[in-house]
Amino acid sequence: MSSSIVTANSYTPVSKMKTDMNPHLHGWIVPKKKKTLVRKELVKAKQKSIWAKQGISAEAVYSGDLLKMMHEQTDRDLAAQRFPDQDDFKQAERRMGKRMLHTEFIKKVLSLNANLLFEKSRGVKGSGAFYLVRNGVSGQEKTYTGACFRLGWIPEWTIMKTDAADLPTQDGLTYGWRTVLQRLVQKGAITYRQVVKVFGDVVRNDLCGKLWQVNTEHHRN
Repeated sequence: MSSSIVTANSYTPVSKMKTDMNPHLHGWIVPKKKKTLVRKELVKAKQKSIWAKQGISAEAVYSGDLLKMMHEQTDRDLAAQRFPDQDDFKQAERRMGKRMLHTEFIKKVLSLNANLLFEKSRGVKGSGAFYLVRNGVSGQEKTYTGACFRLGWIPEWTIMKTDAADLPTQDGLTYGWRTVLQRLVQKGAITYRQVVKVFGDVVRNDLCGKLWQVNTEHHRN
């Protein structure tokens, strides 16, 4: 009695082995390789996600527009973390104005109040700030005015840099010398009249000029 077992090789079709050589043989099928899903199909496969549950039409999901919607939603979420009128602050060339070297700026400011003191920052390299020195209970006390800036060439108006998400970077703010003067006026360390006499007034009608007028409005008398 001859054996009904047939040795298969790489050239033997599975379907032929089952039908011709042995009708009772259970053939095997090599699974077909799954094709790589393209963007449109991937979006369609996730149509039951939270995005689809929020009323997005099936047509929008199938067309591949879901990714675009996600980007738009992310941008709206990030908008709350951006500064008002941020685009204006990013226009570095226009906001440079009349730049001033920090040594000249410090000399002019200190001449306005003998109780003002300038110190370089210990925590932020290449920066400094003005302090008010006053007599306290235990002697002279140094008070921080919030008027800080970077050393070197100082722009007239504050400039901002942002990252890929259009959010201000950690070191993205470069305070202009007008901002420093504004804080000193608000702190009562110098007067608005002194500022106009030494540094000149602001006649600009753009956002820079408008913000200057608003922030110094209650200190002009």
